[in-house]
Amino acid sequence: MKNLKITSLALLLGLAVIYSCKTDPPPEPSPEEAQTALLVGTWAVSSVTFDNTARDWAGFSLAFTDGAYTSTGSPSGEEGVWKTSGTWQFVGKGTDNVNVNKFTRDDDVDVSISVIDANNLTLTFNYDEAVNGKISGITGSWVFKMTK
Repeated sequence: MKNLKITSLALLLGLAVIYSCKTDPPPEPSPEEAQTALLVGTWAVSSVTFDNTARDWAGFSLAFTDGAYTSTGSPSGEEGVWKTSGTWQFVGKGTDNVNVNKFTRDDDVDVSISVIDANNLTLTFNYDEAVNGKISGITGSWVFKMTK
C-alpha cells in the first residue's frame, strides 16, 4: 500500500512537471510586422486608374520586400509613376505613431494602402511629375488594384 501511494504521488508529480513545461506561444506580430508580411511578395496589376480614368497597365507587376520594391512592365511614357526599383517605409516608422496603411517611397511619394489581404492590394497616391522630374502628363491621382 505504501508503494502504491509513493508510485501514485510520483506519477502525479511527473504529470504536473510535464504540463507545467509547456512552451509559450510565439508573440503576436506587431501591426507593422503583420502588414509587412501581407505586403511582401509579387503583385500583378488587375486595374489602374489615373484621375478616375482607366489606364492600360497590362503586364505590370510590383514585388515588395521588407523595405524595397521592384516594378516591371510600366507602359511607355508612364515609367516615372513607379521607378524600376526603390525603397519604402511606413509613415512614422520607428515611432509610436506608425501608420501601417501608408508608406513613403524613396522619391517622397506617399502611398495609401486602402485594401490589403493575402490576395488583394489597392494602392492610391498622387504623383507630381514636377517634383519628380519629367513632364509627360502623368501628374494626378493613381489607383492600382493588384492581386497575388
